[in-house]
Amino acid sequence: GAFYMMIGFENFKDKFLSLGIENSNQLAAFLLENYSVALLPSTDFYFQNDELFFRLAFVDFNGEKVLNAFKNSKQKDEAFIMKHCNSIYQGTVQLIKFIRDLE
Repeated sequence: GAFYMMIGFENFKDKFLSLGIENSNQLAAFLLENYSVALLPSTDFYFQNDELFFRLAFVDFNGEKVLNAFKNSKQKDEAFIMKHCNSIYQGTVQLIKFIRDLE
């Protein structure tokens, strides 16, 4: 199974324009090249190209192993996510870094 979330960057359009980024396809390429984060652009989901929305997929983990660890773990915190879902954790860290770099 997988979990998906639609996320938007509409509030940052002016900052993106200063970077030469005008649409979701360009922003998706920028994030992949500069932050190693892959997001599906809004155009893949029938949004307009200039709408800066993306699908974020939480799929890079072994669900059975994580569920067993969850059942047996007393701590369900950031350290748990880092250990059992590291790719997802690192991707989230990179998205946070990207937003902070814009500020």
